[in-house]
Amino acid sequence: MQDTENQAFLAPQIPSAELTNAFVSQTMLLADELQGGIGSTSKFPNVPQLDTLLTIVGNNKALDKDVADFVQLTLRMMAARNLHDHVNGGFFRYTTDPDWETPHFEKMLYDNAQLARLYLRAHQLWPDQGYADIALRTLDFVEANLKHPTGGYMSSLSAVDIDNKEGGAYFWTREQLNAVLDDSEMEYLTGLWQLETRTGEFLIPPLAGSEVPGEAAKNSPILKKLQSRGSARMPADDKRLAGWNAMMLEALTSAADFDPRYGERAGVLFRYMRDEFYRDGSLIRFAGNAGVAEAVFEDYAQVAHAFYNFGRRFGNEQATRFASVLTERAQSLFLKNDRWQQKARSLIPIAPGKWIIPDQVFISPMTLWLRVALEVPDLDSEVRASATDMLQRASRDMLDSPYFYGSFILLRSNSQG
Repeated sequence: MQDTENQAFLAPQIPSAELTNAFVSQTMLLADELQGGIGSTSKFPNVPQLDTLLTIVGNNKALDKDVADFVQLTLRMMAARNLHDHVNGGFFRYTTDPDWETPHFEKMLYDNAQLARLYLRAHQLWPDQGYADIALRTLDFVEANLKHPTGGYMSSLSAVDIDNKEGGAYFWTREQLNAVLDDSEMEYLTGLWQLETRTGEFLIPPLAGSEVPGEAAKNSPILKKLQSRGSARMPADDKRLAGWNAMMLEALTSAADFDPRYGERAGVLFRYMRDEFYRDGSLIRFAGNAGVAEAVFEDYAQVAHAFYNFGRRFGNEQATRFASVLTERAQSLFLKNDRWQQKARSLIPIAPGKWIIPDQVFISPMTLWLRVALEVPDLDSEVRASATDMLQRASRDMLDSPYFYGSFILLRSNSQG
């Protein structure tokens, strides 16, 4: 099957190892092996690529050690530098510099949910690095700051405070520190940090973690005092999106293996999503606002994947059945002429769609859909057959830029054994 216009084709003969090696090679070419992360300007978490690398590292003991070192360096730098809010908790959206020092101050539900799950996965490979603790503290931040009063999780905390100041409550002055710390604590911190800056304001450096300077016995009570200030002045975007709540359900389901309270939160969230996002086999994109916008393929793939994993982990047959129904519904709505559309319909003519959907901020919805379609019980046989056929797909973009297709390449590779 050839499609020269879209450079899409079926290529079962491409060796899986060749594609995987190409992904690793291109990712490492883009990697910053000194500071961690991808690129040399701003730094984003790049969760899909790190998630794929984690799986490859875990599956291939003969892999070049540089790959595992890069993944661990990146995990360490993201948590130890200012992508992470060391006082209030949670991760910012990205940093504007390559050294992870100057954050863009939005905190997104999807980043924190994805990063929590990534650190939990990293703990499975490297259980002595404190990764699980980072993940669980991130989930506790989300619970404290993004849980909506009526259920579900809100989309984000703003980058500006109620006075329209960027960074707002995250910055401190000497005067503000003096208001919460005593003289001996201020003297101690002055010995650890450079508290004088050009603007007179600064972000609090880390006071907890394996590589933090100072004395834990002194750091811990100081951190608790600083946390009392909170980040309440950072307004929340209270939209509750189906796909983003699904990512949180994935993270809570994974965290249940570490502490039962996360399993309880996962159960509460599943029931909320079932009642607020699910209607007779279809999805509502925004909780409480069914008419605002129709759910897109990404929502269906994320929710089906989260429900399937929740159902497997807790033996919840209803969740598994819903995952199957949503998987079938997604194919009927979004697969048009063998290509995936993000929207089921549009008022204007739309492009032909994607033969393979790349990873972007999230793991490719096509990959998530395939994972469920290949495994969930009681799926329509034609849908299952279609999913199996999709594993043979390739495209010129995928071969030229495997960095953006890691999750699909890995799934394709696993299917070939």
